[in-house]
Amino acid sequence: MIDKMFFIDKIFEPIECIVDFGCANGELIKMLQYFFDEYRYIGYDLSDKMIAEAKKNAPKARFYTDWDSIDADFEHSLLNISSVLLRSDWIEKKQLIEP
Repeated sequence: MIDKMFFIDKIFEPIECIVDFGCANGELIKMLQYFFDEYRYIGYDLSDKMIAEAKKNAPKARFYTDWDSIDADFEHSLLNISSVLLRSDWIEKKQLIEP
């Protein structure tokens, strides 16, 4: 999991929030909170099952399955989208693209 933290040394602008798009079970957020507790954390995933696990792994973060309901100030947020297109069958099931 530490390999997914490759972007941390690339943050130059002050941010308030880290949004993990495709957060799965929240392990990355859990690890980031350990090292950088000054940020607010938001996780987004299509899977209700993964969000349930993420809430257990990182209870201080906020998690969503509906992108439009996320309450982040994206002007002051870092958006992590690593490893999100590994399961293209989920995309078709959620009708994000034409099947």
